[in-house]
Amino acid sequence: MRIVWAIITVWVLLAGCKKDPDYDETVVDGITFGTYYGNCLKNCVKVYDVSLAVLQIDDSVTNSKLTWNYVFNSTRTLDKSKQNVAIPPLKQVPAELMKNSTTTFGSPDSHDQGGVYIIIKTIPAIYRFRIDMDDTPDQSAEVRTFKQQVLEVMKQIK
Repeated sequence: MRIVWAIITVWVLLAGCKKDPDYDETVVDGITFGTYYGNCLKNCVKVYDVSLAVLQIDDSVTNSKLTWNYVFNSTRTLDKSKQNVAIPPLKQVPAELMKNSTTTFGSPDSHDQGGVYIIIKTIPAIYRFRIDMDDTPDQSAEVRTFKQQVLEVMKQIK
């Protein structure tokens, strides 16, 4: 009898683990974005994190290169009006950026022009990018547009 109950229990548990047919793995849950400059005296790094719930800033970053293993550390929560400005990039991430987990476009900060750092968070994966401030041949039109949109958001929320 115990074996029958064990089989029924396993069957019930497995039946409850069906994948949601409405779930879309390409939906972006959050973006960490910012800029960095290697040779500057102060305020060399600005990093923000936005989701549908909140917009936060990390004022604690001192590494001007923002390494691949950077972890966002919220130091302040910004107001709702600034969050509303920062939300549109969540809905406009180029599909190209959802293919590789870590990619560098161009040579960010190679001649003191700085770089854009982006982390795209979805439920199944995290994608990290460093993008040259200069438009380089390896940046598609979609990546360039997204980069400019992120830079524009940063101007509006500072």
